Amino acid sequence: MTELTITIPGRPPTPNDRGNQVVQWRHAKAWRKTAMGCAQDAMPLGWEPLERCRLEVTFVVHDLRARDLDNLVASTKPLTDGLVDGGILKDDSDRVIESVTYRVRYERGVKATVYRITSMPSDQLGAGL
Repeated sequence: MTELTITIPGRPPTPNDRGNQVVQWRHAKAWRKTAMGCAQDAMPLGWEPLERCRLEVTFVVHDLRARDLDNLVASTKPLTDGLVDGGILKDDSDRVIESVTYRVRYERGVKATVYRITSMPSDQLGAGL
């Protein structure tokens, strides 16, 4: 099993953030590109896109106010797409991503999304389908 950690600084907009669809599309495109760059920076030489993995996503929040986890989860769509674009994952379908665990961690003054990606052994490819 291989593990890789990718930290994407900042926070993409959530569904509760307002704006017209053109603005939302531009934000999503920019965050997807940011995630792709972070993925490529973190990728070891010779990396092949994973065909089966587990994800642990940690939302690093800058203050202690309560957050809606479902909004944070929805904000990861362009980031996960960026990991595919960057060559970390073969796809973002359930055939590749077996499971995703979400956590929230407080770190004063910091906003980030941290992906810990764990490859699945080849004998477990296709498990759970």
